[in-house]
Parts: sequence; C-alpha cells; structure tokens
Amino acid sequence: MGLALFPLPLPTDDLVRPPKSMRFAVAEPVNEGVLMNPRLFPVIRPCRSASVLGTLLLWGLLASPLVASEAVTVTLAFETQVLDLDTGSVQPLDPAAPLDPEGADLLVAYHADRSPHAVAVLADESAELAFLSGVSFDSVTAEDIATLSFTATAPDRSLTGSDTLVVRTDTGAVFKLGQALEQATAVELTYVQLQ
Repeated sequence: MGLALFPLPLPTDDLVRPPKSMRFAVAEPVNEGVLMNPRLFPVIRPCRSASVLGTLLLWGLLASPLVASEAVTVTLAFETQVLDLDTGSVQPLDPAAPLDPEGADLLVAYHADRSPHAVAVLADESAELAFLSGVSFDSVTAEDIATLSFTATAPDRSLTGSDTLVVRTDTGAVFKLGQALEQATAVELTYVQLQ
C-alpha cells in the first residue's frame, strides 16, 4: 500500500498530533510529544495507487539530490559531433561555427600523428576537465572529486580505454567519462554523472 497526499479542511485548532499510522512516512523517528501544524504539512492518507517513493519525493525527504547512476554509452564522430553531458544529447558541430556550441561540453579531435588518435577537447569555455591517465573508469567515485585538479584546457593526450576524464559542466554537474573505444571515424565513450 502506498501513500498519497490529500488536502483536507483545516481544523480550527492550530496544532494537531499526527496519527500513529502516518509516522512511518517521516524520515526521522517522531517523538510521542511532537505536534504537527496542518497548515504547514498536508495530511497523508493511505492509497493503493501512489508509491511511497513518490510521496517521499514530493515531501523532499530524500537526503541527497538524485544523480543518474546508470552508465550511458555514446559514440562521437571525430570533430563533427559534440556531447552535452547535462542533457545527454549528441549535437552536430558546424566546422565553420565557433567552437562554443550552446550547452555542449566535449568533443573528440583526431590526431593523425599518434595512435590512438582520439584527443578530448572541451567545447565550452565554462567546462573544466581532470584527465586521469591509466585510472580505470570503475574506480573513480564521487568522493574523488574533491582531490582532483580541474583545468579549463584539455591536455593534448591520446584518450585510451584505460583513461578516465572527469568533467565539470557549466551547470556545476560532474561526470566521469571513460572506456574509450576508438573506431575508424568515431570514439565510443561511457559516462556517468557523479555529482
């Protein structure tokens, strides 16, 4: 059985003790003597069609912000596509246009004189990058962010499958990218939002 919010007429008394059946929906234990002002908190009633998670989200009782935890794999064509990490969209890049396309964070350049050829380039002046050479994608966590040195200029280094990039976008969101797999005209990358 889930919970749903139902607005009920407010009683004339300003303070009402919450019923015992409602205490399980509160993030912290409720002290027996705690009173709740119904003008500040809607009354919760049981309902089969609503989920407990949905109710907790509405109440804002989840302690941390929701962050995408599933890995996403994208393929970026060399120098003709950019990745907007905040939206997850791959956008075409006009070679004649300036390099700062709206919302885009990263593109992959082709360096003909080395192998692998892929070189990460920041597409947004506000984005920052930490290049972790030889650090596996799976080993980088949100706790590592505070220890990283971010730069507004991506290093001129080949991107291999054993390297990980950590990008802070113009919105402040932080993503890790890695597991690079170079193809003839593109690079496949996996990314996850860390913060």
